[in-house]
Amino acid sequence: MSIRRYLNFSDDYWPYNREERNYAAIFYHVLQVNNNLPTFLSLTNTSHQPSFQEWSLYLEYAFLRDLWKRIDSIHKTTVARNEAKKGLILDSLQPMPFDGIDTVAGFNRYFGGRSKTDIESPSNWSMGRYHQTITDNTEFLKVSRFKWCFNAKPDIVLHLSKDKALCIEAKLESKIGEYPCTSTECNLFASRGMQGVRVSQMEIQRQIMELLGIEATFYLLQEKASASTNAYMVLTWKGIFESLNLDGIPTYMRGMIKARFGV
Repeated sequence: MSIRRYLNFSDDYWPYNREERNYAAIFYHVLQVNNNLPTFLSLTNTSHQPSFQEWSLYLEYAFLRDLWKRIDSIHKTTVARNEAKKGLILDSLQPMPFDGIDTVAGFNRYFGGRSKTDIESPSNWSMGRYHQTITDNTEFLKVSRFKWCFNAKPDIVLHLSKDKALCIEAKLESKIGEYPCTSTECNLFASRGMQGVRVSQMEIQRQIMELLGIEATFYLLQEKASASTNAYMVLTWKGIFESLNLDGIPTYMRGMIKARFGV
């Protein structure tokens, strides 16, 4: 017997969907139809109204990851790729001097990588391994934040131009996340006497945009209204969807918005 039959469930899934990424995807769609972009921007604290040619919109924003991958396509030899990747890390991270910096294996070993032939992406650095090579707690936190930046993907980023963006974190039932976030990472921090160290995901998003050299403003999209902070402006799902033109969107999207937010 299927679970739906066992529960005597015969409805569609959409009225019961609780996945915030699904609602983020709906907002992503709605923002791009019915000339909704200018309306949305009027709800934010930005005065720039981009032209049709200027703006672009991204779901699960992974600019840092994709820039790293681009190094492989523009440099034809392993030596050139490694030099570019090493230079990127040293220039943007500014680590303390360390042994082995001149070899690929030594460089990777310091940051918790294993490859002896290719400089590894910060997203692949192992905290458990660089916990052994980095003794200074300030350096350990700096390297960890850099690693988290390469793993994090802000929910929605609206580029008003190549150098200016709005960064939107979409929350439904979850709260703003914090790093370290896994039990393994938390235990490593605790073993170093750093159990009280917590870094908000909003702070990591700000660091991502700074690493990219993009001027960004930050928004938290959630169900209940609350006060904005110096770090981000709060918007509500209901307030957003009440303001935007929902004409012509798929029936299930319209139904999900009405079922969850009463709009």
